[in-house]
Amino acid sequence: MSSVLEKAPFGFAYFKIILGENNEPIDYLFIEVNKLFEKITGFKSEDIIGKHLSEMTSMAESIDLDWTEVYKPSNYNDDNNGFEWYSKLLKRWYNIEVYSPEEGYLSTVYTDISSRIP
Repeated sequence: MSSVLEKAPFGFAYFKIILGENNEPIDYLFIEVNKLFEKITGFKSEDIIGKHLSEMTSMAESIDLDWTEVYKPSNYNDDNNGFEWYSKLLKRWYNIEVYSPEEGYLSTVYTDISSRIP
């Protein structure tokens, strides 16, 4: 990972999209995450890189985030690709943007917006 992303003021994760028989996404493979993503989600890179998102179900439940909703195709195939999420773990609000920077891959960017939420 580049030092720019590693030191970025936002959480970042990059995934390979796993397609099923109908050419629809059925899972996502963690390729890289930065330190702030680890802090925001509680997932450590050494525990998730090279693993499928479906393997993280119990971990995802602990942070109260519906990963299947976050990474569904409609969230990264149009201009309305962001939403807000509250991290109970950190007691902070985040804006999550979901993008497909290249075919077959998915990026997420987590930005702390707590100062804007009353």
